[in-house]
Amino acid sequence: MRGINLTGADLSGADLESVDLRVSKLIKTKLVGASLRGANLEFSRTASADMSYADLTASNFEAVKAYKSIFVGAKIINANFSETKLYYANLANARMKGTKITFAIFQGAFMEGCVGCPHNW
Repeated sequence: MRGINLTGADLSGADLESVDLRVSKLIKTKLVGASLRGANLEFSRTASADMSYADLTASNFEAVKAYKSIFVGAKIINANFSETKLYYANLANARMKGTKITFAIFQGAFMEGCVGCPHNW
């Protein structure tokens, strides 16, 4: 699925474990409650995507443009968010542990109730 355009698709609850979505478009895509464990989204665009309550354990979001994306209650454990642009993203009540965030941008991100988010960013 590398390079696929999933703009506006509803993949809520989908099992996308270990899927290769590098350089893909997931703009306004619904992934509510989806399993993206071990998925590779490197260099993808996920602007305004809804990943609420998704399992992003060990996923690769390196250099993803996630403007205004929603990660409410998401499980972001041991993931790679290096260089990810999370401008105005919603990380409310997400769980972030062991996630690599080197050079990630959280400008304007909402992090209320997020465990492990870089609140002092």
